[in-house]
Amino acid sequence: MNEFNVVSENKWSRCKICRLVITASNLWRHMRTQHSRLEPKRCEQCNKQFKNKYSLREHVRITHELKQQRDDIGRLLPNEESAIEALAPCT
Repeated sequence: MNEFNVVSENKWSRCKICRLVITASNLWRHMRTQHSRLEPKRCEQCNKQFKNKYSLREHVRITHELKQQRDDIGRLLPNEESAIEALAPCT
């Protein structure tokens, strides 16, 4: 037994806290990110909290960076036709 009471079943392991079946190689990360008492990561733009840096990075990329790119395109290309032409792949 280790500090997270993990039960190992060959390649697969089961979390004793939430009963999730996960590969043994990912179990430690699961325990650390889902069940530890680490301080949450906070988005500086909207104050939303996340359990890990990856989730925070994905939130920022999808919510704030892509939104900013769409807003920038909308300002540069005010009508729908010019936006479609600009986003179409070159042939």
